[in-house]
Amino acid sequence: MGTPDRDALHQLVDTLPEAALESVERALQHFQTWPPERHPDAEKLHQRLQKLMGERTGQMGGSSTASFFGDGDGVASAYGCQGRDNLSIELRRFRGHELQIERRLGVSEDKRKLLYALLIKGPDGKEGHHEFEFDIADASTPPL
Repeated sequence: MGTPDRDALHQLVDTLPEAALESVERALQHFQTWPPERHPDAEKLHQRLQKLMGERTGQMGGSSTASFFGDGDGVASAYGCQGRDNLSIELRRFRGHELQIERRLGVSEDKRKLLYALLIKGPDGKEGHHEFEFDIADASTPPL
């Protein structure tokens, strides 16, 4: 795929569904300054996320990102391991409100169930927690 020219981009925009136009407009406005400026809150949110991941796993996240959008909404996420479980933590800011979302994926001690846990903390301190168990069809199948 070659470098697009302005005419090709205009044609692409002309084929977008109406529902996509608002998102595309925000993205294009963000790119008016090149290279794009990092949102001032992105580094703060990223540092908070790294601290949280360190508290949960004893180490910094294996992979992390932070992205903000023109209207102050944004997300920072990190992935790592806590023991034998996979752990992801996401800090999401939406219209000035922040959510902390933690996801844990593991296998039961008898290796017969896949375990998935979801914890969501809201801006008012309220928490929601859900756990799911899925039977593993063949426990002898090696992991991917």
